[in-house]
Amino acid sequence: MHSLMASIKLQKSRIFAGILNLGPVLFMREVLTNPASAGAPCPSSPALAKKMANAVPKSGEGLVVEVGAGTGVVTEALLERGIPVHRLLVIEKSPLLCEYLSRRFPHLKVIQGDAALLASMLPTGATIDALVSGVPLRSLSV
Repeated sequence: MHSLMASIKLQKSRIFAGILNLGPVLFMREVLTNPASAGAPCPSSPALAKKMANAVPKSGEGLVVEVGAGTGVVTEALLERGIPVHRLLVIEKSPLLCEYLSRRFPHLKVIQGDAALLASMLPTGATIDALVSGVPLRSLSV
């Protein structure tokens, strides 16, 4: 039984290794299978992500929180901007996209959860310098 479980785990690892470059496909899968949880019909473009990241100050002691990271286009732009890994907290509601993000950015803290519960996801005493989100406002419930 142990070898079967190890084999399944290895297969899952190989599958995810093969799909790390298929972020938009995973995003579309989420849109089609769970449209209520997807905020947008497609991921943010790299150009938009760069503009968003450029608005975030590089210096500071507080966290930079990205809400609704999707496939990590904005996450990548934040890292390229020079936001230190220890300051970046990534939150994604979709379990599938969260696992994708964790594999794509293994050095980052990626949390699967609802941003409405953000306060409970923050480390004790943490401050936030910037909150970044590509989630359209129309997708948020009031």
